[in-house]
Amino acid sequence: MNDLPINPYRERGMVLDPEERFFGRKRELREVFSRLATMQSVSVIGQRRIGKSSFLNRIAHAENGAMRGAAAFYLDLQRVFSTEEFYERACKLLRREGQSHIELEEAIQDKRVIFCLDEFEQAYSQDFGSEFFNALRSLAQSGNLALVVATQTPLNELHAQFLQDEDVTSKFHNIFTPLKLGEFTNEEAQEMITTPRNGHRFSDEEARAILELGGTHPYKLNLACSIFFDAKQDRLLTDGKVSDAVLEQLRERFDAELNASITIPSSGNNASAQRSYVASQTRKPATATAATITGSTTAGGQTIAQSARAERAIHISGALLLIAGVFMFFATQYPNPISIFLSAAMLCGSLGFLIATRVMWPKETRRGE
Repeated sequence: MNDLPINPYRERGMVLDPEERFFGRKRELREVFSRLATMQSVSVIGQRRIGKSSFLNRIAHAENGAMRGAAAFYLDLQRVFSTEEFYERACKLLRREGQSHIELEEAIQDKRVIFCLDEFEQAYSQDFGSEFFNALRSLAQSGNLALVVATQTPLNELHAQFLQDEDVTSKFHNIFTPLKLGEFTNEEAQEMITTPRNGHRFSDEEARAILELGGTHPYKLNLACSIFFDAKQDRLLTDGKVSDAVLEQLRERFDAELNASITIPSSGNNASAQRSYVASQTRKPATATAATITGSTTAGGQTIAQSARAERAIHISGALLLIAGVFMFFATQYPNPISIFLSAAMLCGSLGFLIATRVMWPKETRRGE
């Protein structure tokens, strides 16, 4: 049996071979490298699956000349759950042992180090705390360390959502130059489609159909290329021609695979709302507006922040109930008007605080119900 050629467009996550399979982003890369040349930090902001991980990995694998002698490392924070684990992994990249800010500082001493930190929201959602951000800011201002962090939500918004009650003596996000990572330009999309891969190249007619299907969104464009490649292997496409009937068939395949990769927002039992959401995601133009992107990421961040505030409020109300119970105990042991008044006031206050929490954040306080 003849071996079928491997589909060179099957990658769905980070591009692991940036030298061969990373396309476009020339303007963004020039801007980042110009900042890193003077060890300035950069915040990369972009919607899900826009290519942030591939972009950071490309920076980490840049030629030594582009780094001006600095050593660059990629670190995914998606599976990092504490500051100790972060420092441990960062030190290991520098071939040192350590689990603290001081040990990382010693590891980068007299060096020029660039950390490309992917999924940086994790540092906020896992509550690394203000001490971590203050320490990292201090290191980044030493001239020995520069950071390139990738998030869906701008750092100043993440700071406002998660650290509004923290003692952040220095504004961490102020040391970063923000860089929005959007869709490809038309020229970059054309380059991605028409560049030969593993000896394969699409015809001009196939390239036009792929661009119509995937637009300029990197993930959707790569998915369209993958579907067209498989169609050619299945003999659905011959002689570089794309009929309307075949294009419609491939569009259905594209929509089905894209639907399977979409996380549908919770909408109760409203199945029609979920179907409408999927349809809007698969059929919407690739040139989505920045307002739509920003709105979706901000809404997600607000939900997380509300859950965190609700959890803190529940803890506070529980502590108040415990204190009220102590007052009630002493009021029964040593009855007098003052102790009775204080115990009753504490009890009413804690119950009122708990009720207010349930009213302000009803959804976030119903965990496990």
